[in-house]
Amino acid sequence: MENKEMPLVSVIIPTYKRKDKLRRLLNSLLESDYPKDKMEIIVVVDADGEDYSDLMKEFPQS
Repeated sequence: MENKEMPLVSVIIPTYKRKDKLRRLLNSLLESDYPKDKMEIIVVVDADGEDYSDLMKEFPQS
């Protein structure tokens, strides 16, 4: 299937105190064969005091 024919997909990731697993998941998504311009990744964090700013800097928005 050509890139222009592929649908836009939204991956919504809810997480709670799973920073290491979230990092692995985001890396896996970005390493996938699916076109990056057709993928939207939304992370919903219930951090409960845990700081995720360093993790978010590793994965800049495009």
